[in-house]
Amino acid sequence: MLQNDRENLELDKLLVETRKLLAETRKLTAEETKLKQEALWYPYAVGAGVMTAIVAVVGFWTKIQALVRHNTQYPPYIAGT
Repeated sequence: MLQNDRENLELDKLLVETRKLLAETRKLTAEETKLKQEALWYPYAVGAGVMTAIVAVVGFWTKIQALVRHNTQYPPYIAGT
């Protein structure tokens, strides 16, 4: 009878360990899927950031150019003569 109890305890331990390993496998699989998804979208996020920076620089540059042009124009009373 003690032998059966020991065998049952050992089997229960093995079942618990198997369940833990299966749960860990599911967790790792979910993490792998998440990382693959992030790796897929990463270039798009970087490209969007670069495009935003370019648009900001061009916008700043055009505003500076407009200010420079505005300050170098002749006053209206000189331009008409």
